[in-house]
Amino acid sequence: MNAKKPAMEVPECKEQLIAIKDTMILLSGKWKIQIIGWLLLYGKVRFMDLLRGIDGIAAKMLSKELQELEQNQIVTRTIMNTKPITVEYELTEHGKTLSGVIEAISAWGVTHRKFLFKRKLIRYYFNERNRFRNYCRSTFLYTQRREPFFFRARFP
Repeated sequence: MNAKKPAMEVPECKEQLIAIKDTMILLSGKWKIQIIGWLLLYGKVRFMDLLRGIDGIAAKMLSKELQELEQNQIVTRTIMNTKPITVEYELTEHGKTLSGVIEAISAWGVTHRKFLFKRKLIRYYFNERNRFRNYCRSTFLYTQRREPFFFRARFP
């Protein structure tokens, strides 16, 4: 009557699952993919340029994320012998191999945004004062620079 269920078989692609887990640990967080994307677009960048360019990140968090990326040999840090001391960050050759991943994420994000607007699922977003603002598609797509957008979406 109570037949035992057979144990689940361990997938043969365990090596791929471990690789996915390692990649997710490396790229986890809100900021790392944005930092890598910024460095892919602009090449060698100073710390303050990154801080101004990535909307919403604090200096302490940017420093922490860059240190982690540097430890994993994704980013190189160059200290310039100037007064005041300036620091520049650049992707390593190994870090540049992430360009395909970043481009795929970007392409999917554009497609997903078009999908949501086509379905009229996105109507509102929160502004800083937690009030709803209504924007038409073209105004929002071309004039607003809010990232990440989808976390502020309200679905009816």
